Amino acid sequence: MKDYLRAYGLLLLTVSFGGCVPLNNGDPLRIIAPEPVVTVDPAWPQVDWSLLVQRPVADQTRGGVRIVVRTAQSTLVLYPGVAWLDELPEMLQTEMLHAFADSGRIAAVARPGAARARFALATEIRRFDAVEQSRGVLAIELDLHATLVEVQTGEILASQVFHSEVPVAAADADALTDAFESALGQLIEPLIGWTLNAAPDTRSGEEAPAR
Repeated sequence: MKDYLRAYGLLLLTVSFGGCVPLNNGDPLRIIAPEPVVTVDPAWPQVDWSLLVQRPVADQTRGGVRIVVRTAQSTLVLYPGVAWLDELPEMLQTEMLHAFADSGRIAAVARPGAARARFALATEIRRFDAVEQSRGVLAIELDLHATLVEVQTGEILASQVFHSEVPVAAADADALTDAFESALGQLIEPLIGWTLNAAPDTRSGEEAPAR
């Protein structure tokens, strides 16, 4: 199996996150946009409140359009020749919005500033990496910290860390995309169920304006 690091001469980044250095070898970037499949759990409650999904927080390295590879030597590199369709936080926010809406279990879901809602979902991307498990072998590891907040009072109602891990079947962009899609589905699906169950019953309450 071709060693993806040696084949493309990736630029190493130190773990101090001093800045994300893009590849500059003249080759065009392949843009990927994972489309995770989320299965609706019959046990999820049907709720009549609305939710704001905030833009996820990410560190400088994981907040851009390049895919991060964490090597066995605890260094970060950029996956060669591939980029996200949008900055990672924007892409993840969009996927969460779509998944909540497609579930059919919530009255409405929107970005902050676009609607009124009783609750807001805040998230932090702790890990969104392709991890080198051995030479040329990768696995996708995602860690997302989620917090459910009541918009009107700012009260934190619940928080939870969600994790998923999926092996990458081959050393190419198609396999990488497939693995990210699977990992995203495994991350977002429990996030939806947790959010629907974490909010208190608010059927008699009025929704508060977004802040």
